[in-house]
Amino acid sequence: AQTACVGAGGSHTSASAVPQHAAASVPPLATGAGGGAQLEACRLVLVMDQEMKRVGASLEYPSSTPSGQRAMCPPWICGSSHAFDLIPKAQAAVEGKLAVRRLRAMLIQQVCHELTPLFVDSLEHRSASFLCSLDASFEAVVHMSLPGTFPDLPPQLVVQSVVQLIDRQPLLENLPDMRWSAAWAVKDMAQYMVTLISAHLPVFRKNVMLQVQAQGPPAAAR
Repeated sequence: AQTACVGAGGSHTSASAVPQHAAASVPPLATGAGGGAQLEACRLVLVMDQEMKRVGASLEYPSSTPSGQRAMCPPWICGSSHAFDLIPKAQAAVEGKLAVRRLRAMLIQQVCHELTPLFVDSLEHRSASFLCSLDASFEAVVHMSLPGTFPDLPPQLVVQSVVQLIDRQPLLENLPDMRWSAAWAVKDMAQYMVTLISAHLPVFRKNVMLQVQAQGPPAAAR
């Protein structure tokens, strides 16, 4: 979720682990002539639905606050107050982050339809690993990580040997830079990545075999 913070020095948004809502403290609201009695402090809350697609605003009060002293969250009017001016910006920030997370999840899911998944970051959808077979004699693992600037920048792909080792360590190789457009449909992104991986596997196998041959046969155990 996204936490909206309100303070005297200005406003900003920052990441938070609060589930299903983001909240900001709102100073106690003065009531009565001459600023007499004050209401208890409430929180300005952004509430997300179960599908995490829509965000709404409300005021959340302590349970000890009498119902007669609770106010409904008024419609946002530009310039009406500092706290409520923050709502559209906070909503846009939360919805933007949720949209990117859904996009990452959709991309990983599409790749899972084409390749055998070994690991998937099911919480943040930032990484996944897949088993790829060139033929019966060669397998490799492809690690995919999605940068924080995704989809503006493409995922990073690293291919790793499975059986062949050099000094008891698997061989790792970054796939070459790919052409990329954030405007592509998710299905086209996934298909392009699968095609790129398939095209690179023969090259990777050749590089692996050359290094294995250069290493020579393993020394006999004494």
